[in-house]
Amino acid sequence: ARRRLRELGYRHTSVLAWEIDREVRPSGLRSRLLLDALAVGHREVRTATIVEAVLADGGSSGATPVPLAREGALIAVAPAGVFRISVGPSRTLEGQGRALAALRSAPPGIASRVPQVEQRGSLGIAQWSRERRLEGVTPGPPLPEPLLRECVDFLAGLFVVSGEEGPTASLVAAATVVAAASLDRSAGILALGQRLEERLAGLPRGFAHGDFHHGNLLVSGGRLTGVIDWDAAGAGRLPVLDLLHLKAGLHQVAARVSLGPTIVDVVLPWVRSGGDAHLRELCARTGVPHETGLLEELVAAYWLDFVARDLHKSADRVGNKDWIAPNVELVAATLAQG
Repeated sequence: ARRRLRELGYRHTSVLAWEIDREVRPSGLRSRLLLDALAVGHREVRTATIVEAVLADGGSSGATPVPLAREGALIAVAPAGVFRISVGPSRTLEGQGRALAALRSAPPGIASRVPQVEQRGSLGIAQWSRERRLEGVTPGPPLPEPLLRECVDFLAGLFVVSGEEGPTASLVAAATVVAAASLDRSAGILALGQRLEERLAGLPRGFAHGDFHHGNLLVSGGRLTGVIDWDAAGAGRLPVLDLLHLKAGLHQVAARVSLGPTIVDVVLPWVRSGGDAHLRELCARTGVPHETGLLEELVAAYWLDFVARDLHKSADRVGNKDWIAPNVELVAATLAQG
């Protein structure tokens, strides 16, 4: 690509590398290669990109991190910290900032594992923040039992953290978004959302991460040292959903399948059989009766909540039958059968 650019008269070429957020990454050697890159040509000596300019402004001049493109923002990990950059308003950055501010005064077992914003700034129309880097690397899958126990302990402690009370997450609203993606299943999905809203209304609500999968965990020496990417976090959430997401995500990566088949083939059978000791402990510590019917309803709530957010942030999935069939229609049909 760079050779072709030079043939077209662009004297200065470079490669801009980044990663697009994915639920499932390829295994083996390919997982260590860049999956997205853009060859850029300049007729004159190029000026700094906005990522390079922000890094220099934040004290990481000369660093060459690979940015992660995620929901209207760029994330660049540099020696001086983790930079989050947006051009204009970004729900990702705003959500991250609100969650981290709420967790600043959390108990040590929570706060020490949460990154904190150390610097904010603006550069032209770009807004940026710099978070301190946490120790550790992304684990597994699979996750060893001691690490799973630490995850449960973390989620139980997180659930009781006081946060800014916004509106309680509405399953009716989530069902409305999901139903719009499937005309064949829309009536059943809307009815499911209304039923779950009523039946789960008595459960305690608390603080949740909102995207608690293994890729957002950091581990050092076999211990949980950090939890990152808090843009989907907040108070007023249903219990147990973070653990269900961890369970689903581990299977998705190991089996390289999408969320819908994972819920139907793994998560629902798991809760119907009583789950495991980790699920029972989290239920006990968050005030959830360990009852099969209730756990099935929480799985359905998790599915509605996560798929609605997925449709919001990935407009290309609306109308994509190859994605809708397994992730919306398959699960809706399974839940309708009971």
